[in-house]
Amino acid sequence: MLYLVRDIGELSEQDKKDIAKEFQTAVGDVFVHKIKKAIEKYGVSQIIVAGGVAANEYLRERFKNELNIEIFLPEKRFVHRQRHNDRYGWIFRRYF
Repeated sequence: MLYLVRDIGELSEQDKKDIAKEFQTAVGDVFVHKIKKAIEKYGVSQIIVAGGVAANEYLRERFKNELNIEIFLPEKRFVHRQRHNDRYGWIFRRYF
């Protein structure tokens, strides 16, 4: 991601939106894939989602729609994103 943004150079607002959307989709794909593998391997029927992942509306919807297990999600008012702890947010803060 870092190299992609660096190599593109000047980004339009639409470019920024497109990159962010594709990145979020890729992260969602990985989360869903890994959770499905864990479900198969360990036979779990429930998961708890917390922290920044639980704050992400896109991920919440993907989990609800794509995982055939019971999912415990905190109410949105109890979760928030902490930008200073965000593993990927520094890319966007630096280049956008």
